[in-house]
Amino acid sequence: MSEKSTENRKRQVQGYKSEIKGLQFEQKVLSHFSQKGWRIELRKHIYDVGEIDIYGEKEDILGEKSFLLVECKDKDRVSNVEVMRFMKKVRVFYESLPEDLLLGEKPPITAVIAYTGVVDKDAEKVAPNFRPKIEFRRF
Repeated sequence: MSEKSTENRKRQVQGYKSEIKGLQFEQKVLSHFSQKGWRIELRKHIYDVGEIDIYGEKEDILGEKSFLLVECKDKDRVSNVEVMRFMKKVRVFYESLPEDLLLGEKPPITAVIAYTGVVDKDAEKVAPNFRPKIEFRRF
């Protein structure tokens, strides 16, 4: 085997390991939210929004729906740019929801960035003023 193909093979194996590690983290987060009563879908593609790592729905006793959007970051550092990308997805999703005819408001959304490392201070400063609220949960 040539030196170049050996390097390509190593990169490919590293890519697979990284993908498996990410999937394991997503499964851990998925399990956490499903135990809280959410009906969960992993890596759901939503029109105009893109892919959501974990998407969930829940109905209360009156049949009112709530939504869950989770971005999983199994890495050392979550950047401001990554948080802003997630905020854009949440905003587009939220704006696409119809208002309740009786209450005149949109259904509640729980938006979470699940992470393992640290979140940049700039990212934490951007999120508090955003509506719907973005929660940061370390796993």
